[in-house]
Amino acid sequence: MKSKFLKVVTFVYIVIFCCLITFMTTYNYRLHTDYDEKASDFYSDHSGKSIKDDGTLDFMISYVNEYFIGDPVDWNKTDSYDEIYRSYVNSLNDPYAYYYSPEEYDALYNSIEGNYVGIGVTVSFDERNNDIFIIIVAKDSPAESAGLLPGDRITAVSGKKVADIGYEDAIDLIRGEEGTSVTLTATRNGKDFDCTMVRKKGEGCSVICRTLKNNIGFIRILNFDLSTPSQFNEAIDTLEAAGIHKFIIDLRNNPGGQLSSVLDVLSYILPKDKILVRIYDKNKNEEVRKSTLDHIVDGEIVLLINNNTASAAELFTGALHDYNRATTVGTLSYGKGCMQTIINLPNGGAFKFTFRMYNPPLSDNYDEIGITPDHVVELSEVLTDNVYLLSDEEDNQLQFAINLLDK
Repeated sequence: MKSKFLKVVTFVYIVIFCCLITFMTTYNYRLHTDYDEKASDFYSDHSGKSIKDDGTLDFMISYVNEYFIGDPVDWNKTDSYDEIYRSYVNSLNDPYAYYYSPEEYDALYNSIEGNYVGIGVTVSFDERNNDIFIIIVAKDSPAESAGLLPGDRITAVSGKKVADIGYEDAIDLIRGEEGTSVTLTATRNGKDFDCTMVRKKGEGCSVICRTLKNNIGFIRILNFDLSTPSQFNEAIDTLEAAGIHKFIIDLRNNPGGQLSSVLDVLSYILPKDKILVRIYDKNKNEEVRKSTLDHIVDGEIVLLINNNTASAAELFTGALHDYNRATTVGTLSYGKGCMQTIINLPNGGAFKFTFRMYNPPLSDNYDEIGITPDHVVELSEVLTDNVYLLSDEEDNQLQFAINLLDK
């Protein structure tokens, strides 16, 4: 009786096991059939749109759209693809690589060209007061016509306080389409006033020129865009015509810019045919660029630099120092001795990545090292770290440079 019972139990287990195997086989077959059907449908519906040749990413997207508990990405929106492109760029581990959406690239292009649509001011954010400090008011600009002056502070744009919306959003509100108007609230000597301006296209200002005490010329280069060389040449010509042959060139907080721009500025200072930069690609091929102009700048030059002096501004510093044409004052520079290229993309955006290293004419590359000035002078701790907000008397780095030229 017991033996018969065991035989029945064994038979039942075998039947259950067989059913289980049949179920798993059928389930897996149906799952893979469903998988193949979905893949086939997906590829036929997305012909020519695969981001990766083997379709891995596209296939993942199809299953997320079908089964993901959440809000899947709408791939008809440009921003969605923008995030994919940005992820790819981030995977390069290149700190200077960047993906620009079509809108961002358009803004970048205008910045490189030195053009803008706005009111014609160059500004800096004052973190202590949470307002925007006006550094330059361009000639014949809407800001000049409205009576704005360097030193004025913008506290609100279109009724929105800068302290509430932040610097970047405030700048976006100031910019806009040509022919449209914007109202700013500004402060001068503790008094608030409003002014409404009509935005227009114009050339940005990247060079400030003035005369200091003891007949010293002061030139501040804010960046190296394509409009900088003509503005720098004009500044030098103006000072030299006034009989000035001692110069302080302020590169503090200059982030760099276009290589062609800095080479054109150097060409106006150094003799013709002097090597200005040595460029190397990934295969160590060397390209040399030389000064192309007959004009030279006579007289003493002192350069002001700090840890925000970067890239092309460092090349400018290194080149003048290599030829003993300038003494440097300030603090260690940023340390960016590589250059990027910008590739236009089919979607109207652009892709920036590092593709060259550039060295000064005679000295070594300074990438991730920086340039140590001849005279290390820290900005006084009691002062703001924003050099644009300092008076000449407060600026101890500037005063050190003036004393060097007075000797």
